[in-house]
Order: sequence, then C-alpha cells, then structure tokens
Amino acid sequence: MDMIRERNIVGPLAGSAAMVIAVGAATQLDQQAAAWLIMVAAVAAIAAVAVPLRPWWRSPVTAAQRQAALKHLPPALVERGRKMSAALVWSTWTLLAVRLATVPLLIAAGTPAADWVSDPGQPWYLRAGLATLVLAGAVAVLEATPMWWDTRCRGTASTKVAGPAGLNTAIGVLAGTVFWAVKILGLAWAMHLWPSGWWLALIAAYAAARLAARMLLEPGTVQSAASGGKPVTSDRLRQRVAAAAAGAGLRSPQILVVEKPGPLNAVVGGVGRQKITVFGPGLAETTDDETARPATGVEDEAVAIATHEVAHVRYGDGWLRMLTGTAQAGFTLAVLVLAGNTPGLLHLAGVVSLADPHAVGLILAVLTVPRLIAVPVQTWLNRAQERRADQYALHTTGEPHTVASAWQRALREVGGDPNPGPSYLLWPKPAGHPVLAERLATALAFDPPAARLAPATANAPTTAPAPATDADIVNRV
Repeated sequence: MDMIRERNIVGPLAGSAAMVIAVGAATQLDQQAAAWLIMVAAVAAIAAVAVPLRPWWRSPVTAAQRQAALKHLPPALVERGRKMSAALVWSTWTLLAVRLATVPLLIAAGTPAADWVSDPGQPWYLRAGLATLVLAGAVAVLEATPMWWDTRCRGTASTKVAGPAGLNTAIGVLAGTVFWAVKILGLAWAMHLWPSGWWLALIAAYAAARLAARMLLEPGTVQSAASGGKPVTSDRLRQRVAAAAAGAGLRSPQILVVEKPGPLNAVVGGVGRQKITVFGPGLAETTDDETARPATGVEDEAVAIATHEVAHVRYGDGWLRMLTGTAQAGFTLAVLVLAGNTPGLLHLAGVVSLADPHAVGLILAVLTVPRLIAVPVQTWLNRAQERRADQYALHTTGEPHTVASAWQRALREVGGDPNPGPSYLLWPKPAGHPVLAERLATALAFDPPAARLAPATANAPTTAPAPATDADIVNRV
C-alpha cells in the first residue's frame, strides 16, 4: 500500500475505532454521560476525515482567477446564471429563517397537535404518527413558498427543460412530510423497544444500513446509471479508463461506457471490483464500423472525468462519507438524548419524556438544529474531496485544457451560475462540489510537468502514472 493511501486511511480508521469504543463505553454510563461521549467521538471521527483534506479546505484559486475564468464561458449563460443567483438570495435566507423560527413553535405545538388528532386511549404509535404528519406537514407548507421560488429560479437558469415548479414543490412537501413521519415513528418504536439504549441501537442500525447499501445497493445504482443508453462501439475509451484505474494501483474495474443524453459525466461505486460508468453524448460514432471511436476531444474529456472518479476510489471517499454520515447520525441522536434529559425543555413541551406522543414537536425541533449544522459541514468535506479528485485528474492526465473543456461543456449543457455568491453554501441545497468557475480556473492555472505533455501515440492511453504522495497533487496556484 503506497503512502498516499496510508496517509488518508489511517486517520479515518482511528476515527471509526473511536466511534466503536465510544458506543461500547456508552453502554456502561448513564444517558447524559454517554451522549457527551458519543458527541466527542463523532467530532473526532469527522476531524479524522477533515485533517488529511486540509490542503483542499479552501479554493486553490483566487476570486480574481475565478472572474477571469468566466471569460472562457458563453456570456449569455454567465449572465443568466448571475440573475438566478441574485433571485435565489431571497429564498435562501427566507428558508433559513423559517427553519429557525419553527424550532420554538414545534416545541410548543407538540401537545396540542397530539391531542387534536387523536384521543388519549388510542395506541401510542398512532398518536405519534398522526401528530408527526400534522406538524411536519405544517412546516413543509411554511417552507413551500421559498422552495417553490428556488425550484422556479433554477429551472429558468437551466438550459434543459425543467418540470413545473409548483408540481415539484408539491411533491417535495408530500415527500418531506412522509419522510419525517416515518423517521419519528421509528424513533418512537426504538424508545419503546429499548427504553435505555434506544439511541445506541439506532446508531448501530444506521451504520449497518449504510454499510449494506455500499456493498449491496451501490453497484446496482451505478449499473442503472448506464441504462437507457447505447453502448459505445469502440473499446478504446474503455481501455483508457481501465488504464487510469490501473495507474492508481486499483483492481481492474468494470467499465461501462454508454451514449446518453446530457453532459459528460461518470459515477463509481461498489466494493472489491469497482464499477465505473462513463456516459454522455458524442462518445461514439453512429456506425457499425468496429474502428469507429469518439471524437478525440470528447474522448479526452470523458477520460479526464473518469479519472476524477478513479481518485474517489483511490482515496476511499465513499467509505469516508459513510463514516462522516454515521458520525453525523450519532451526534444528532446524542443531542436528542441530552434534550430528553433537560427538564426545562421537557417542561416547555409539556411532557415528562421523549417517549410521550406529546413529545413529537420537541423531537422535530431538536432534530432540526443539528441538521442545520451537520449538512453544511458534510458538504464542506465533500467539496474538499472533490477538489482533491480534480487535482488528481489534472496531475494524472497532464491535460489541463481537456479538463477545462469538460467544465465548459458542463455549463453549456446544464446551465446555472458558474460563480455564485456565499448563499450557495446555505439552504436549501448546499453545494457539494466546488463552483464551476473555481474548477475551470484551477484547470486553466495548472502547469503540468513537461514530461506529461508529450503527445501520446495513436493507440496508447494518455494517462500518466498516478501521483505518489499527497504533496504531488497539492497545486498552489
């Protein structure tokens, strides 16, 4: 195992061990002490993931470089994106204000909502489920206007045909209400089945579910991404993607390359033998000739995007996100336990414990607050991982202009604001990737070693050997 993998896996493994030890130790402590222990372990696990990503916490390019990169993009699309961002400022801050304002309202509304929708003699799970539907539905309705505005503005700025904003918002309200009802009912069931350790059981169940999804469901998801497309007639692109994976020291992946409407893209998943799917228009000529292959520019862009996905495999980013997701769940449940042991909060909600159906409002309110913190942290870590994968692709391919061309194609085919303001980091959809202007500027400013700029032969892969250490891919521009 090379240094690049050791340096990025040892820390997260330590974080995972801390979580396991904390859960084991928590069973020997009272609830409040155990909750604090889990919170500390969750923070330690997230820090173990974050510290190796330190070179990529911030953008590697300046604001001036991002502005200069916009000159390489179609002016009409840039202007359309700017108008979208300006219009989204209202919905972003309004939605955040609504979610903060509903916290005290939910705490106070739990008891009257449960009494209004059910009688004291009815089963507890029915009372809890109906009260959750009412409260979660009311919150979703309050959020509907800024969400509708957000959907409308994004659809206007997109170059693709978007669905009706009103219909999409209505579906979101319904789905959000049902999601919260199922979530709260699951919490209530756990509280009744395991009165003392319900939250520890949920942390373990969540971690097991995430692991099962990664091992059993993710490969199928990657496979389904290729459905509906036309297989590429030439094996050249498959061979080049396989060469990129082999250069990273990975087991030969299963490569799926298909013609599919939309921008060039790639996904990766699974354990053991990875599956990498590359899809997009223009990847193959419409001919039965076995020698047919994609246009060189499109092929090179597809290889660069696939190499980005290879970097995620090499660094174990899927596993790291599973760890941070589990830590986030543990932190949230620990906060809920502390709230359930705080007499002042219980008094405000008019309940004696979280297992009371009247406590539904308190549970919804408490779960909202950690989420407002955890989701931005998770997306911040995702952006750092994406920056690292971008740098890896630049160093490995040695073709910054090809990478830049891929980002330009993405804007032309999808639309949106290539350089939004700080509001893109907030609700309702925090950005999990660096903005396009940053990615384009990073590619344009990249200065590849001369050895990697030598032209490739007609039938040989153009990918260079993978960088040996983290220092090799930290590009100060």
